Amino acid sequence: MSGVETAAVAADLHNVSTIGLDLGGTKLAAGLVRDGKVLRRLETPTPAHLGPLLDTIESMVGDLQGSEQLAIGLGVPGPVVNGETTFFSNLQGLNDSKIEQVLAQRLGRAVAFENDANLAALAESRHGSARGTQHSVYLTWSTGIGCGLILNGEIFSGRTGMAGEVGHTRMGFSGTMDGSGTLGTLEAQACGAALARDASFVYGQPTSVPAIFEKMAGGDERATDLIRNAAAYLGRFLHNLQLLLDPEVVVLGGGLMAQASLLLPMIETERRRTRALHDFTPLRLSTLGPDAGIVGAAEFACQGERQVRGR
Repeated sequence: MSGVETAAVAADLHNVSTIGLDLGGTKLAAGLVRDGKVLRRLETPTPAHLGPLLDTIESMVGDLQGSEQLAIGLGVPGPVVNGETTFFSNLQGLNDSKIEQVLAQRLGRAVAFENDANLAALAESRHGSARGTQHSVYLTWSTGIGCGLILNGEIFSGRTGMAGEVGHTRMGFSGTMDGSGTLGTLEAQACGAALARDASFVYGQPTSVPAIFEKMAGGDERATDLIRNAAAYLGRFLHNLQLLLDPEVVVLGGGLMAQASLLLPMIETERRRTRALHDFTPLRLSTLGPDAGIVGAAEFACQGERQVRGR
């Protein structure tokens, strides 16, 4: 196929709707997407077990596509190697489920799988806050902590698919344990689940992340210390990330960034505690917000279709 024909195929595919699915630790979102825009969106709490999850995905896909069979992309909260999921630290009921195989059987066609943070990074690179750059990082701060890397305009997932699994970065030799069973990781110290865990211990009763921010707004010093500690861990990590990759931009997303006005000054204070750096990578908030994963999954599925048709 000639270059002109390939470009025509790409243009045509961006005028076709695609389904993007975003499987998170607490919610499952799906959308009908065309050229980076979500035309219709569905969301539900994430079922804890495979059977109900497959039922829910099948229902969502059927609702979104109508009588057509559209390309489908799915972002999952864990590494993906050669199109196969390997480990879910925050959805352990799905470990070893072979979800990519059983879902394809259920839907009657292949589903393009990729790590959710990678797909959000792809979406922000093509349609959001990192548009126009070649080297960007997307960091999601929510129930867990994930990261997607875009190098030379494409997803970089490394040799085994583990590139970007920064939640498991060791920030110390001891400390609390994350979902993988590793001590002292970034996720174990600073993710939303860790914040709720620590606050529940401090207050002696179950305490949610929104409740912590409410207490902070009311002047509670313990809540302020909990949040400042988590933000400091993130700031230290961003300092290390710049020294490793030196990207053009870092895009921040995820549920906790709804409190960006409070968190960014704390993150920046810790990130800038260094004499090694003088020109800091710009931090930008996600333009696509909670739709980044959906848009990225749809873009990834569209990209796969383009490669098939462009042969």
